[in-house]
Amino acid sequence: MDLQLNGKRALVTGSSSGIGAETARWLAAEGAQVVIHGRRKAAVDDLVKELQGAGLAAAGVTGDLSTDAGADAAATAALAAFGGIDILVNNAGVLVGPDQTEPGQWFGKDTADHGTALFEANVNSVFRMVQRILPDMQTRGWGRVIMLGSVVADMPGERFPHYALTKSANVNQAVNLSRVLAGTGITVNTISPELIRTPATEPLIMGMAAQFGWGNDWDVIEVQAATHAFASATRRLGRPEDIARAVAFLASPLSDFINGANLRVDGGMNPTVN
Repeated sequence: MDLQLNGKRALVTGSSSGIGAETARWLAAEGAQVVIHGRRKAAVDDLVKELQGAGLAAAGVTGDLSTDAGADAAATAALAAFGGIDILVNNAGVLVGPDQTEPGQWFGKDTADHGTALFEANVNSVFRMVQRILPDMQTRGWGRVIMLGSVVADMPGERFPHYALTKSANVNQAVNLSRVLAGTGITVNTISPELIRTPATEPLIMGMAAQFGWGNDWDVIEVQAATHAFASATRRLGRPEDIARAVAFLASPLSDFINGANLRVDGGMNPTVN
């Protein structure tokens, strides 16, 4: 299927690794000119070189989006890279706050300051980038804003209290912004994954395997984790490409009548109806 993304210009925040990097690959392969963003220049440069080496259009920007200065630097460079931005994918975010080694809990070592740090990184970062990128879309009367949410936004557990709160806020941001932009040709949607297997999440999954005695065979561990820890109806964990494909569709002109939606790409983990 031709997603009609040829020549569209996309900024994927937090795209130097994981879901963001795979999303950038898919958008570029569909013909989009993609701006890679991250906080570590070396990682950004590596992905830019990979895409350019495959004959795809890519540029890189850096900046800490939890600060105004970082957002200014990233947005300014992104808008200049290909002469504008048509698609903004708000993927950048963190699971834990500074000085944390694992997700917090209500009665653990978590603090309100950690929650504030996560809110800056996961929620205010979206406000900052939308404010800086959206005017460019408005001049053309077409655009796509896509939030990366999480299944914990509407299915919170006993862990990740601050993170779950920020993901709920991202869903709210998307619905609110879609109403603000009604009739402008710019749509705003959220994609909410379950836990996706990436280098960053594999230690968590292997820790579960050790805790519950699932052994060392990854194929067995994945089925056990998907069945018992995450209750996935597909009986497997998500891959970055599962999310990237959904983002690419929502970024395309083919998704024109989808607006203000929260698309759960979670393997059927959430058992409720929309």
